[in-house]
Amino acid sequence: MEINDKKILWSSSKKNGLYFEKALEKLKKNPNITVIAKEGRFTEESIKKELSPKEIDQGLYFIVGPAHVILNVEKMLRKLNVKSPHIIDERLTM
Repeated sequence: MEINDKKILWSSSKKNGLYFEKALEKLKKNPNITVIAKEGRFTEESIKKELSPKEIDQGLYFIVGPAHVILNVEKMLRKLNVKSPHIIDERLTM
């Protein structure tokens, strides 16, 4: 995988929360995009498994979701030594 390729890690705490499944299936057809969607949250270990050291070091991370989820993901990324300027978040509020 080239660093210019895109990787989307999408998770939901519930199966019915994967509401972008059809759109993600279309993205999977693009050879430059890898989509990993799962029920249940990613852990630090599962993120390390899905991302290469180069991706961890040079990647740009967009995190969208409820504040508590974003804070947990950001904490995991920082433990992996992802630089703060590489993390962009969008907190969903209702």
